[in-house]
Amino acid sequence: KSRGAQYHLRNVWFSAITKRLSDYLDDLLAADLDTINFCYCVSTKMDAILWAIDKRFSLPAKYPKGHGDHFKHWLKREHPGALFVPVQRTSGSRQDLAVEGAAAVFRNTKYYVQFLDEELVGKDNILQANLYTVLTSEEMIALCRVFAILHYTICLPMRFFAGNSHSIV
Repeated sequence: KSRGAQYHLRNVWFSAITKRLSDYLDDLLAADLDTINFCYCVSTKMDAILWAIDKRFSLPAKYPKGHGDHFKHWLKREHPGALFVPVQRTSGSRQDLAVEGAAAVFRNTKYYVQFLDEELVGKDNILQANLYTVLTSEEMIALCRVFAILHYTICLPMRFFAGNSHSIV
């Protein structure tokens, strides 16, 4: 019973933090967001960014319009031996998705941006343009960094204690 409460408490915290930081960035970047064409669906919500990244870069190529397989071959060719951390488990509704996925995005941003920069030449792809806009924003990279820090310092330890509380006491 107490384990369920610990899981719920962590998720309530991260849900509130995610919403507050996205609202803050919406206010901070309002003038910039207004200049971006609405069809690109650019958002400061980390969940939406993670879903878009999973669509575009999923290595198992789960999304029909995604190019995960193409990206995987490009990564091997351009950055042999590079450590790539895929964004995982983006399906469904999880409050800790933003903090868990942001660590992978922060780690992989340089690969994503380089690939998108090459892919966007002479093409009009809404998903790619959305991701390129988001992943080249200093504010969004800072948001990824904050969420990654929260993931490693709060989420993972709380998840450990929630899952092992029965054996610790």
